[in-house]
Amino acid sequence: MLQLLFTYTRPLQTLFETESLPGWVWPGLLVGGLIFFLVVEAEKLIMRMSRSGRYAGIRNTSAPA
Repeated sequence: MLQLLFTYTRPLQTLFETESLPGWVWPGLLVGGLIFFLVVEAEKLIMRMSRSGRYAGIRNTSAPA
């Protein structure tokens, strides 16, 4: 909530010399965030699968031999 006040209220914009984000920027931000989320979730899935031995393509090199 404070972030929205900081970004979009005139007195705080003047005080901190900030500007609102234009509307055309938001779709790119949302798509970028979604892509980042999906990549991180895929990495977690691969790590889980490699630890359980179901995914032979990746080895857990941190485990003692």
